[in-house]
Amino acid sequence: MQNKQGIVILHSVPELFYSRMPVKVEDEKNQFKDDFNKSYTHTVKDGMTIITPDRPVNLFHYKEQLIKAGFRKFMIDLKHTNPTKNSFKQLIIQYKKNQQAQPSSIFNFKKGLQ
Repeated sequence: MQNKQGIVILHSVPELFYSRMPVKVEDEKNQFKDDFNKSYTHTVKDGMTIITPDRPVNLFHYKEQLIKAGFRKFMIDLKHTNPTKNSFKQLIIQYKKNQQAQPSSIFNFKKGLQ
């Protein structure tokens, strides 16, 4: 969090990891749970297995804190979603109001700004 010139992603379904090894998932929606009962989605693209969380990471409610810390560039990443016109509009409203979009998580931002 030292470089304030970077872009902070405030909403995203992050790609947690890639693997060349095939991962067998028995669920027809390609979802599975870990030992902590968190759900993930498994997709394969160009022979690579990609694991993403089942819900987006959303930090809209931390935007003011990030601005106070010196960050000015923010991004909403919709790469792994298929937003409707209404859901996109709702996302922008929540961004402007600094409200966390639901369902979502804060993932590894639990400790806040360090």
